[in-house]
Amino acid sequence: MTHSEFNPSATEEMRFLQVWLLPETQNTKPAYDTIDLSNEDKSGKLKLFLSRDGRNGSMTTQADASIYAATLEGGQEISTDLKAGRKGWVQVVNGSLNVNGIVLTKGDGLAIEGSGSLIFDQGRAAEILFFDLSQ
Repeated sequence: MTHSEFNPSATEEMRFLQVWLLPETQNTKPAYDTIDLSNEDKSGKLKLFLSRDGRNGSMTTQADASIYAATLEGGQEISTDLKAGRKGWVQVVNGSLNVNGIVLTKGDGLAIEGSGSLIFDQGRAAEILFFDLSQ
């Protein structure tokens, strides 16, 4: 395996998060893509950026997954539902927030099993990734 990621800047720091998803079909051709999301795209809302079907301008994946980015500050609140038969994962990239009353901070991950409502609130410079995954 060869990695092509690098920081082209000699003066600005860069942080990579590497995420692996298992494809639904084995022996498929790998793909590599990027997307630029503005602060407005994800401020106080879940912005879909990776999905199996490429809906809403998202990049496509060969996995049964929908992945969202969001930022949350102060009084902002995000509500979403995790449907039956799905699993969730929240990864805190920066800051801190509450997910259904559970306090999470930078670097924390939260596995979610079972369907129901999710409330993201009390963000303090929070930046997160939310994964909606197959069982």
